[in-house]
This record gives sequence, structure tokens and C-alpha cells, in this order.
Amino acid sequence: MSHFPLIPGIVYSPRRSPGLYFRAACFSGGKDSEFGEKQNDYRVEFRVRYFFQLP
Repeated sequence: MSHFPLIPGIVYSPRRSPGLYFRAACFSGGKDSEFGEKQNDYRVEFRVRYFFQLP
């Protein structure tokens, strides 16, 4: 049996700011493996970044 993480991501940034980031993670492995012992099997992240300059 193979043990691995699969973590694809998408970044969308039409200009320098704002930037949108989406990532989904899936961990595969047996009960006694490093990835099989994680607290969650799946995880989804969504981030928004905004850059600005101080005067």
C-alpha cells in the first residue's frame, strides 16, 4: 500500500492585488503510517491576499 499526500492548489490574481488562493489536501495511508495518523483525511483552504502601500 502506498502512503502519500495529494495537495493541488489554484492561485488567481487578476492584478497585483487582491489574490485568491484555493488548496485542497488529501492524505492517503494505512493506520500505522505517517499520513494515515493525521487528524483529518481531507482539508480545504481558501485565502485572500491584499497588498497596499503606506503613505
